[in-house]
Amino acid sequence: MATKTAYPFRVEPQEVDFSLRITLVALGGNILNIAGIDAHTKGFGVDALNKDNFSWVLSRIAFEFDYRPEEYVKYEIATWISDYGRVLSTRNFTLTDTASGREFGRAVTQWAMIDLQSRSAIDLSWVGDAHADAVVDAAPPTDKPRKIRE
Repeated sequence: MATKTAYPFRVEPQEVDFSLRITLVALGGNILNIAGIDAHTKGFGVDALNKDNFSWVLSRIAFEFDYRPEEYVKYEIATWISDYGRVLSTRNFTLTDTASGREFGRAVTQWAMIDLQSRSAIDLSWVGDAHADAVVDAAPPTDKPRKIRE
């Protein structure tokens, strides 16, 4: 059974706003970068998928932050995959202040795999079977993102 994977960060000067707290853009960017890094280390990153002319596409994302850490604060982003559906895979994140151990953020993303030639979604049934060892038996840390109504 897979476990959550945590990656260390520090709030750098280029990531803060006038209040000397990390921006939401920087937090979002770090979350998305970790999604790619973690998928790569587990063997199903974009580099591996591109060999078959496939790629991941972010379909939905939901963030929840209690506060934004100040400049130079160390924190970690933990990530895990909780499920593969027919069309979407759910990847989760928690953000924790390293010094205090306090969780200050949560995110849930849903990803589709597409065929780069046809631009159509790929059935993820085979991915769930091939990478079942990457799924962690832990619920998403917040509500899954919902489809926006027309």
